[in-house]
Amino acid sequence: YHYFSTLLYAVAWGYFVWLQSAPAVVVEELQNSGVVTIPAEVGENAKKIVHSKFIPMIAAAAAILASALNFYQDVIAADSWLNGSLVLLVLRYVLLIVPTTYVVIVCILRFIVNARVFKQLLRGVKLHPLHPDNAGGLHPLGSYALKSTYPLALAGSIVALAVYWSIAQGEPFVYFYFAALAYVILAPLLFFAPLASAHSAMLGAKNDLKKKISKQFNEDYSSAYNEISGSARGLKDNLEKLEQLQKLYKIADSFPVWPFDMRTIRQFVLTMFSPIGSFMVATATDYLRGLLGL
Repeated sequence: YHYFSTLLYAVAWGYFVWLQSAPAVVVEELQNSGVVTIPAEVGENAKKIVHSKFIPMIAAAAAILASALNFYQDVIAADSWLNGSLVLLVLRYVLLIVPTTYVVIVCILRFIVNARVFKQLLRGVKLHPLHPDNAGGLHPLGSYALKSTYPLALAGSIVALAVYWSIAQGEPFVYFYFAALAYVILAPLLFFAPLASAHSAMLGAKNDLKKKISKQFNEDYSSAYNEISGSARGLKDNLEKLEQLQKLYKIADSFPVWPFDMRTIRQFVLTMFSPIGSFMVATATDYLRGLLGL
């Protein structure tokens, strides 16, 4: 139990370190590609949100409270492996449990804040429908969403192995089953949440363009109608323009509204279901050991 828990702690710290710089890299890449222009006022407001002092304060208070409750449970638990030494138990909480709990809560809060910041920064998004990334030029954001699921998938693989171990040992640790359920819920959320703001911005920009084309089409249609009794040349010119507007509308309708392509989706699906592979490998390994008498 403690072995698997320690591995999960390592994953949490790795995600925490990565999250410190990843969002800033995404914003820089989007600005360099010309897809997003961030006004100075919006940028400053985003920095204030990201560097808010409330996040570490809330995380610290929640970590201390949660760790205190867990510490109480460990002290009164008869099977606690550190019950023989209260000093070792206190050191474990001070050096590992409390800091890691703090890191996990900070990651959750940062994740929510980053989604809000991306929503603000992407209000002025410019659609690049023919961009080679097949995501309207917003592939850096899709890549960020995909990479954010990697640590969770690694944690899910550890949980899958822990679930198999608990079943094989006949010791059902409810903690691991809840962790498996949390993974199934959090994996899609972690991927799509930062993309939702981009989706709204891209969809809004696409609809605005379609409305402008539609408005121009209505105006030119009225002109064409008025030319029915006029010159054939004027009517022909108006009809040709209407045909071009229809083609332009179809092109605008094909613009992407999500900042990812099919390759990113395939990678996400494989990543999300990778813990099942860990469970199957563990099952096959034990089965082969049984056949070979090892």
